[in-house]
Amino acid sequence: MQLTVGDKLFHLSVLGYLVLGSLGVLLIPFRTLEKWARTDQQPAALDWSAEQQAKMIGAVVEKVASHCFWRPSCLQQSVAVILMLRRRHIPSHLHLGVRQGENGLEAHAWVNVGEIAIIGGEIRPKYVDLL
Repeated sequence: MQLTVGDKLFHLSVLGYLVLGSLGVLLIPFRTLEKWARTDQQPAALDWSAEQQAKMIGAVVEKVASHCFWRPSCLQQSVAVILMLRRRHIPSHLHLGVRQGENGLEAHAWVNVGEIAIIGGEIRPKYVDLL
């Protein structure tokens, strides 16, 4: 399937948000990042359009991230999604979880809009939610 010019531009903007998310995770102290991510905790009732838009953003971020040479982490992808959702005034919540892995603790980040996991949610039941 061929992408339209609008789709290509959207994918390019997602790449820009992934760069911002990656730089944010690398350069901003975690406490500051965590406080920033928690400002949208109270989701308002969303209409169907906003919910579909949020799901589409999550899917495209995952797709574009899979083609990036630096392989953005789940936290970097989650920050990119939150930035994109905030730009559209869609409230979201960043979750950080941990679990015991084979080589010690493993961490994972995902984003919810209301009760719906937008990105990173497919493996969230395996993690204890800390945020």
